[in-house]
Amino acid sequence: MEKIPIIRDFMSTKLISVTEEMEIFTAINLLLDHKISGAPVVNIDGPYKKLVGMLTAKDCMSILANGAFYDLPAGKVHNYMSIKLTSITPEKDIFAAAEIFLRKSFRRIPVVEDDILIGVVTRGDVLKASRKLWQNQHAPDAPDPGYINDRLKAKLGDTGITHIHKKLG
Repeated sequence: MEKIPIIRDFMSTKLISVTEEMEIFTAINLLLDHKISGAPVVNIDGPYKKLVGMLTAKDCMSILANGAFYDLPAGKVHNYMSIKLTSITPEKDIFAAAEIFLRKSFRRIPVVEDDILIGVVTRGDVLKASRKLWQNQHAPDAPDPGYINDRLKAKLGDTGITHIHKKLG
């Protein structure tokens, strides 16, 4: 049987990140210039980047919702970032990331070791990593990692491949 991929095997490590004290307009331009919908917010301490939040396009849209669209956005990233974080460690497996993506509306999950940002895993990364498992004839015999709920197992069925066309609720 093929080894179940872990996050470290397929996470992105070349990251675009922002800092808490960065001007929000600068951060928005960074997201737009790199064609990404969000970035980790870090507090840089020497060579390490401690994860302190996430800034998403949705967070940035709150500027418009607050009527600030008549002028350039003002303020620092810390005024708009999300501080309620869900992260994952690099030794978790692909199923742990999939479970988070199914429960949350996230497009990316920061990967941390001891609160230090070391990467990001996206929905696409999980799908790419799962391709090997889907193609492996022994995938249905893969061990149960223990945290996939019964509803998800029922949707996956015997093949381990889901054909879900509606959101699990």
